[in-house]
Amino acid sequence: MRFVELGAILQVTAQSIVGNFGRASKKCVLWMLRNSLVHVIASDAHSPIGRPPVLSHALKVVSAMLGEDSARKMVLDHPKMILEGIPFVS
Repeated sequence: MRFVELGAILQVTAQSIVGNFGRASKKCVLWMLRNSLVHVIASDAHSPIGRPPVLSHALKVVSAMLGEDSARKMVLDHPKMILEGIPFVS
């Protein structure tokens, strides 16, 4: 929390949101989402088979929790702003 309060951008892996890294990881990331600590949801893609670049499942979970607009910001708007060097406030 403190890092985010100081301006850090927090990115989480989509697979942790849907539980692919276990219950403890999912519980932690859902807590971070509920507490407005997450700015970016990323795929953590390693390969098309082992860890494919799939965000759709996490997008559905986060949309149900926080609304579609918030979820889309985390997978589209915020990453684009980072790449373009545009500061944002979550």
